[in-house]
Amino acid sequence: MLPRRVSSRLPLTAVTALLLAVVALPPAPAAEVALPGQVTVHDSRTSSPSVDISRVVVAGAPKMSETQSVRVAVPGGFRPGHHLTIWFDVDGDAEPEGRFDVRLRTPGPRHPRRLRVDQQFRIGGGWDGPGTRVYCREDQDFLPVYKVRPGQPLVWVSLTLWECLQLPYPFESGDDDSGAWRTAVRVAKDGRSDTAPSGRGWSPRVLGFGAGPDPEPKVLS
Repeated sequence: MLPRRVSSRLPLTAVTALLLAVVALPPAPAAEVALPGQVTVHDSRTSSPSVDISRVVVAGAPKMSETQSVRVAVPGGFRPGHHLTIWFDVDGDAEPEGRFDVRLRTPGPRHPRRLRVDQQFRIGGGWDGPGTRVYCREDQDFLPVYKVRPGQPLVWVSLTLWECLQLPYPFESGDDDSGAWRTAVRVAKDGRSDTAPSGRGWSPRVLGFGAGPDPEPKVLS
């Protein structure tokens, strides 16, 4: 008697079980998108020329530095009476962790070619609450804003954001060694105002540290 040939085909129930197991496997994690070191927000809304923001540049700290920067451009120029507010978010929720207020005033006798700058950083006030005023500088211990001339179209803000927020550096918490942050900006004067992004939205997130040069900054129109 010839030996019975063993079939190499799996029973239908086994094939079905195998297919179900494959379908049930969790999807592969998506690759994390690297954050840019710098983003530029172009404000598309037309506002009064005295407050109209054309762009905001948000830049992380370059290598060997702890200072982040925000550059706000108003083509009509910054003048006495302007009030600049920058809100900061580092944890990704809807509420800001802190805000920086800059009020520009008429030049004084000591520096007749510079606007007087009243500036303060506050934490814990959300969007509109008073919060608590705290010490805030950049990494060389200079104030975040200085030497603003009447009519100057750009104000540059430099600050050590995590220290100003009184939060541990990202690389100290163990969660992330670079951090991420974003901003919302408002310029107001004489009852008029403009925001960037429009409608009190947030800019795209940028790296906190180790940003380095970014040849192709992300643009939000």
